[in-house]
Amino acid sequence: MFLFEAEGNMKKSITYPKLTLLLLFSAMAMFSGCNGGTTSSMDEGYQLDSLLASPKQVVIDKYVIVMEAYLWRDFMPTIAETADHRMRAHISLLVDSTLVFPAEVKAEKLWVIKGKDVWETTLTEAVRSSSRREYSAHEGPEWETGLKVDVVVRFSDRDKVYYVRTSDVVISRTE
Repeated sequence: MFLFEAEGNMKKSITYPKLTLLLLFSAMAMFSGCNGGTTSSMDEGYQLDSLLASPKQVVIDKYVIVMEAYLWRDFMPTIAETADHRMRAHISLLVDSTLVFPAEVKAEKLWVIKGKDVWETTLTEAVRSSSRREYSAHEGPEWETGLKVDVVVRFSDRDKVYYVRTSDVVISRTE
């Protein structure tokens, strides 16, 4: 049992299981970050057109870099007072498995495009392996699940900036 002093000098107690849950949720909130980005309607057609014109693969030296994207909204039951059903993204940049992923390549920005509506956010690196880099983003819009959208990622290699796109990505639903 853990004792703490509450308002009015009253001593309150929390059992260890409750304390463990409290600490766990506090850590999750602290480390999850806030990369929610913005959702807007793109009236400036040139920017939207240039994002949609991004290639499906980028060639840098001997590397052919492609992207895989998984988008979802989480409807799993939760013990939290309010559930977060906003869209999340898992992005993978890949090269041929016989090659080592170039160390200087780093993804920076994500755009998820639904018609003229665009979710723009920064990416957080999640996993590094020999042939891939994985990134995540969360706190996206609450768009309908089952929709197909376009996903564009901006990444850099040394001083050069590249864009890569994948189309018809379905917004999944987890339950």
